[in-house]
Amino acid sequence: MINLGLSLINPLSDRFNNIYNCHGTISKNKSWEFEILETNTVFMIKFSFNIRTDHAGSCVGLGIFGHEVQLQVYDNRHWSAADHDYK
Repeated sequence: MINLGLSLINPLSDRFNNIYNCHGTISKNKSWEFEILETNTVFMIKFSFNIRTDHAGSCVGLGIFGHEVQLQVYDNRHWSAADHDYK
């Protein structure tokens, strides 16, 4: 798992509003999602990459002055540790 991010939020605000959201499939097991949000973010930049978790994949986001844009590409299957051998 890789999570990199830097954010500055306004602690006096609890604003959250989903302005736009669209999603789709790339293949049988891969999906994508794009969001535009109104939040309490003054500045935010993030990147994450996850494996061996539910909906594993990558996510990039950028936020400035109360607006965020986020793109996620992920595996739509659920991870079950019982189904995998850790040897």
